[in-house]
Amino acid sequence: GQTMELSMEWCRSGLASLVTELAGGHGPVSDQDLHEVMCNYCSLSDELRAHAMNVSACDCLQLSTGPEDLAFVREGDFCQKNSGRLLCTAFPKRCSQEDCLLKDFDCPRREYDATHVPLKGLGGECSHGSILTVPTLLSIALLIGLVLVQLS
Repeated sequence: GQTMELSMEWCRSGLASLVTELAGGHGPVSDQDLHEVMCNYCSLSDELRAHAMNVSACDCLQLSTGPEDLAFVREGDFCQKNSGRLLCTAFPKRCSQEDCLLKDFDCPRREYDATHVPLKGLGGECSHGSILTVPTLLSIALLIGLVLVQLS
């Protein structure tokens, strides 16, 4: 769980850094820079969450905190952590989620993955150096977990 949260926070901060890097600059965030962020920690976060949903046989709403929980912040908090939704929060003009139901975890990311990124391909086509498979993701998660245990 902690690795999922860290990868989501790294995704969110990566998207936020693209916004702050524009301070004093000219023009919008490039599609290529956005693609790099979406292909790294954002992809990792989504893959870990998808794996959790597959293993638990639950959808994202079922894995979200309920109103009766002390940790409750908003409905569908697990669903809200999809990288496509994070992208839409950071860059509202880059996407539209009108057709995405909250319980459809992958919908916002599928929307991004279908966009064409000049010199990169489709949004979901990451370079070979960025491709993260579930075994690779689990290895990364294990390493992050080991580092966190040593730090505590």
